[in-house]
Amino acid sequence: MLKNNSFDKSRYILAAFDLDGTVLNQGSLSEANRKALWALHQQGVELAISTGRHHRMIPIEIRNLPFFRYAITSNGAHIIDLKQNKDVSFSPFDSKVILQFINLFSENADVTHIFTRDRVLISCGDFFTMKKILSKNKRKDDNGEIFQWARLILSPRLHMKLFHPSVVKISAYFRDKDNCSSILKQINQNYKVEAVSTNGRDIETTSKGVDKGTGLLTLCNHLGINIDDTITFGDSSNDIAILRRSG
Repeated sequence: MLKNNSFDKSRYILAAFDLDGTVLNQGSLSEANRKALWALHQQGVELAISTGRHHRMIPIEIRNLPFFRYAITSNGAHIIDLKQNKDVSFSPFDSKVILQFINLFSENADVTHIFTRDRVLISCGDFFTMKKILSKNKRKDDNGEIFQWARLILSPRLHMKLFHPSVVKISAYFRDKDNCSSILKQINQNYKVEAVSTNGRDIETTSKGVDKGTGLLTLCNHLGINIDDTITFGDSSNDIAILRRSG
């Protein structure tokens, strides 16, 4: 069961917000949401981001808001101080798990994203597939923005073996919902990781026990805040853990 406590705005010290579908509507921050966030900030509440995105994927208009200092990113696997560009927490996969998932997704998914500390790795083939999917879905796609967070590589397997980067999250995207559902079930039955789907066509994986909820707990410990004095906002499966944890 999710907590559904009555809202006493004099009680809450920290509020954590999901981005896509919550604060952002189709990637944009509305003026109403901007004013609401400012109002909460002016009441003395610490505001934090809670997102499945890589920290480089956070839109500049969100980064530039002075009250968003901390971000729980990559579904809780990477918590960062945005103002100082400094890690609060970093929870990578075991190297053996990375190769297993790269193999699994390369055989079954249409696009795979590999989240490291500084970039999202995408194979050249998956990059062009992603462009086709975005085009068919009639989504606007700014190449300049993509290259701010993506790094194109030839082969994920070869890249891992040669450079051994620390990986905090691996995401896969599927055109076929049934295939996505089948792979998600397989992962939950056979692998000791956290795996969720946010829209029925994607799978987001992090290390076992690493999710937005544990990310909130880590941030609260860092700031000296009781987790019962928090309130969280989200709209998708990867938000369930943080909604359960918060006050």
